[in-house]
Amino acid sequence: MTDIKFSLFVTIYNVVKYIYKNKKITGLEKFLSDADPFFWDDEGSFDPALYNDFANEMHLNFDYSDEGYETMIEYFNKLDNYYIETKRVMQNLSEAEYNEIITHFETDA
Repeated sequence: MTDIKFSLFVTIYNVVKYIYKNKKITGLEKFLSDADPFFWDDEGSFDPALYNDFANEMHLNFDYSDEGYETMIEYFNKLDNYYIETKRVMQNLSEAEYNEIITHFETDA
């Protein structure tokens, strides 16, 4: 069974990927490469620090009433500036836009 933290991480990864593919916003490639949750056989990301930081943030701030939007915002607020373009895009994403995007794919990992 997939951990809720990993499911939400995959959802957020898929939101970034959707924006990258459908809105043609460049600069998201570094995050998509390093955060890839499908690279390893276990739950995590290609760069383990990204998922570990997310899991820690979720432990502190997860709100079960918002489909993970607030957790996502908190995670990107604290994400390293190496991913500045991804941070900018995700911090400016409204909750309505986030919720609309997640309807376009399965959130189960």
